Amino acid sequence: MKTFYYAEGDKRVGPVSLDEVANAAIQPDTLVWSEGLPDWVPATDLVELREVFAKLPPPIKPRPVVVPPLPVATTSPAPSEQFTVSPSPVRKRANSSRTALIVVISLVVVAVLALVIADNNRSRIPSAAEVAAVERAGEAAADIPKTPEQLRAELEVTERTQPLAYLSVSYRTWKNLIDETVIEGDIHNGATLAVYKDALIRATFYSSSDTELGYQEERVYQYTTPGATSHFKFKFNAPRDTRKIDVRVVRAKPVSPN
Repeated sequence: MKTFYYAEGDKRVGPVSLDEVANAAIQPDTLVWSEGLPDWVPATDLVELREVFAKLPPPIKPRPVVVPPLPVATTSPAPSEQFTVSPSPVRKRANSSRTALIVVISLVVVAVLALVIADNNRSRIPSAAEVAAVERAGEAAADIPKTPEQLRAELEVTERTQPLAYLSVSYRTWKNLIDETVIEGDIHNGATLAVYKDALIRATFYSSSDTELGYQEERVYQYTTPGATSHFKFKFNAPRDTRKIDVRVVRAKPVSPN
């Protein structure tokens, strides 16, 4: 069954069926979209929706507001006297009031038109060409080369927030004379800028069938600078049936730059 989407302000509503479109409060100029259309179109452009609007009464158009012309006062001299009548101060004030009223009405009309145009622009859904233009502008901005200072700052943030990506462990294990498991090794810092401290070492014990038997943790209270190593040596009581031991860093604190 074919489904439709329609615009309601800045929101996209759908998918809805043809019957749901008929029951929705949409107008012939409402923007709609359906599978196969390259862009949003007015509802009346779709053949399926023309039949829906053919059954609806036409929208009620607002009656235009007509401002009647203001009367122009004229003064005719009496037949027996030929002289010029000068307007009185009262008439001058009346004329000024009428002029001010006309100016106010004109400003109100302009303001209403501006609001209508702005509202139409806000509710309009951007076309695919406009979206593509914005994306191209973003790509062009991304192509601007960064300064060495910017690259260094970005690298430092990455290294400080991802210590486990830069800390690795090399180690060896053996049993001492009292049957303790000894683990000795080094923590290597592969970062370029970040310094880490207090690395937490976890030793996980596995059976010959790779079943995890448990784990123990110890902290190395040392600073590990970029490219350097920190040595450690711990003794554990490994579970019985331990055949394999995995040792790794599970946590470390980045040192704040001075």
